[in-house]
Amino acid sequence: TVKRHVLTSVLGPNAQKRHRIHRDTLIENVSKQLHDLVRKYPNEAVNLRKIFQSELFGLALKQALGKDIESIYVEGLDATLPREDVLKTLVLDIMEGAIDVDWRDFFPYLKWVPNKSFENRIQRQHLRREAVMKALIMEQRLRINSGETLNRYIDYLSSEANTLTEQRMLMLLWEAIIESSDTTVVSTEWAMCELAKDPKRQEQLFLEIQNVCGSNKITEDKLCQLPYLCAVFHETLRKHSPVPIVP
Repeated sequence: TVKRHVLTSVLGPNAQKRHRIHRDTLIENVSKQLHDLVRKYPNEAVNLRKIFQSELFGLALKQALGKDIESIYVEGLDATLPREDVLKTLVLDIMEGAIDVDWRDFFPYLKWVPNKSFENRIQRQHLRREAVMKALIMEQRLRINSGETLNRYIDYLSSEANTLTEQRMLMLLWEAIIESSDTTVVSTEWAMCELAKDPKRQEQLFLEIQNVCGSNKITEDKLCQLPYLCAVFHETLRKHSPVPIVP
C-alpha cells in the first residue's frame, strides 16, 4: 500500500534518522540565506517563500531520488530544464492547476459545453510533469543498474518493482516531492504571519527558545523541549489548511 511505502522509506523512524543530515543542511542553508539578506538589505522585507521552498525542493529530491539537481535533459520535451523550471513543472504549476476552477463545475447542466482552454492547460501540465519525472527516474535507474545504492525512496520502490507499475512508481515519487515542497512552506508562512500579528505570543516563543537553546541554533534534538513552538504549528494547522479547498 501507499502508506507502507511512505512509512518504510520516507516517514518511518529509520528513514527519519537516515535523512537527518539533509534536514540539517536545509536548516543551515535557510538560516544563512535569511541572515545574509537581512545584513545586505536591513530595511527591506525578506522573501521567506523563495528561499524556503527552493531548499525544501532540494530536500524532497534528495529523499526521493538521492540527490538535488542543477538541471536535467528531458527527452519528452527535447530540452534541458534548469532547476527552477523543474520546480515550476513538478510543484508550482500543479498547485495552480489544483485551484484552477472549471466553471462547468458550478453549472452541471452545462457539462456538455466544451471548455478547451481549461482542459488543454491541465493536460499540458500533466504531460510536462510526466516527462520531467520520467527523466529524473531514468537518471536514477542508471545509477541503480550500475550497482550504486543510496537507500532512497526510489531504491526502495525499485525493489518493489514486481508489485508496482511504472505509472504507479512515477506517481508515488512525484507525490513525495510535491508534498514536501509545498504544504510545509504554506504552513510555515501562516505560522510566521500569525506570529507577526501577535507580538505577545511572538515574545513568549522567543523566550522559550532562548531558555532552551541560549545563543545556539535550534536543532531537532531540542524540539521535544519546546512545547510552545509545537503548539504554534498545531494551532496553525488547525486554523489554516496547507492545501486549497475548492468548493
